[in-house]
Amino acid sequence: MAYTKLTLRPGINREGTAYDNEGGWFDGNLIRFRNGHVEKFGGWEKLSSNTFLGTTRALHNWMSLGSNLYLGLGTTFKYYVKEGDVTTTLLLYVQLLLMVLFLQRLMALLF
Repeated sequence: MAYTKLTLRPGINREGTAYDNEGGWFDGNLIRFRNGHVEKFGGWEKLSSNTFLGTTRALHNWMSLGSNLYLGLGTTFKYYVKEGDVTTTLLLYVQLLLMVLFLQRLMALLF
């Protein structure tokens, strides 16, 4: 059996269906195209050795006016803020706020 040259168009084309995209790429994960050829992308890098409580739902990064980089990580149970190698949780502030609201309601009932 003789070999035949297979030429695919570079880039991922999600217009239409996979059957419409004959001779091209329809879907891909962790790949890139260089010089018309597909190349495996490096993948993921572990950012922290910390474990977080809950399932991560959102990430938000920002920079302060003092050029400090922050990463906010929201899970189903807590919201974490990472600055450099230090990770803090904002759950304590939420618990404190709830305690103040509870005490205000209790004081309103008593007096």
